[in-house]
Amino acid sequence: MKAHAAAEGAQSPRIRMSEPGFPSVEQLAPYLERIGASRWLTNRGPLVEELEAAMASRIGGGCHVSLVANGTIALICALRAAGATGEVITTPYTYIATAAAIAWAGCKPVFADIDPGGFNICAESVERLVTPATSAILAVHVYGHPCDDQALRAVARRHGLGLIYDAAHCFGAGDADPSVCALGDFAAISLHATKMFHAVEGGAVVSNDLETKRRIDRIAGFGLESELAAPELGLNGRMSELHAAVGLANLDSIEREVGLRRQIAETYRTALAGVDGLILPGKAGNPLADPVSYFPLRVTAGEGVRDALADHLASRGITARRYFFPLVSEFEAFRDPAHPASESTSEAWSRSREVLCLPIHGRMRSRDGSCVVQALQAFFTQAG
Repeated sequence: MKAHAAAEGAQSPRIRMSEPGFPSVEQLAPYLERIGASRWLTNRGPLVEELEAAMASRIGGGCHVSLVANGTIALICALRAAGATGEVITTPYTYIATAAAIAWAGCKPVFADIDPGGFNICAESVERLVTPATSAILAVHVYGHPCDDQALRAVARRHGLGLIYDAAHCFGAGDADPSVCALGDFAAISLHATKMFHAVEGGAVVSNDLETKRRIDRIAGFGLESELAAPELGLNGRMSELHAAVGLANLDSIEREVGLRRQIAETYRTALAGVDGLILPGKAGNPLADPVSYFPLRVTAGEGVRDALADHLASRGITARRYFFPLVSEFEAFRDPAHPASESTSEAWSRSREVLCLPIHGRMRSRDGSCVVQALQAFFTQAG
């Protein structure tokens, strides 16, 4: 999804929305040496298994982790393992990959609305959409903030549905034990370079028992059980040893990354608390208490103000994202002309016209945060 077009004369981005941390040569070298010594480059090598174990330990709850090539494949594998067929209820307030994975798994995405004043899927809206064709709920922990798991589990149990979480934003983002990544029948994690913890490219499926993990591994390996047996349809979704090496080298940097992001978030929160027309994360009407994956502002000053603010920041070399705009249900591939998003999912539609995510990552310096704040204050001062 592309950022909003910058105003005429805009600078090249100087403060980016995200900027991936990459391990040093010293951190990465031992893992590359192990790859060189073993000559094992892919096909579930020892570094993949080591990273799986390390991630499962960090998530907690006795979970199991299956590493795959990217977050979209993680979602597809989770849907296949959950036995999803027919309709899968999801949110339109997410990245397009969530709905695309449902379609690639051979199912139809059905879009529920989000909680009033929040960002995550609304359990009451989900329940209203359940039909005999519904097989699963695919909810998203938007910006890393957990969904109402208790309410969604109750809906899933009443109707015999699978409960899958898109936890793309979540790994390393919270302090809970077990992590939000342990919720649901399955959770799918993205390890893309834009995420707080990454392996350049990659994804993971979190499951609750070893037999299910083995099945997910099989689905991601062409469905093969052995050279002579393929009991189900699979795909090539395997992670390479090189990507696992980056992930392992990055693991020890999570706490530092979280700490640096919290400093930037506190700079924003302190300086912008009194600005009319903004709702900050953690304030009334916004459930996020500790934004470290993203810092979503709700710009409520009037129609078009959010987009003008994005242009204003871009003209000063600052990238901010209208995340998520448009809604997935507004894209041609998923649009239903008979049920426009502004009516069928009015809360999600409103949020997509309000939210602007500010830059937040561990490569930002304190003066970068101050520069973003000054640009925001100048905009609202000029706008009156």
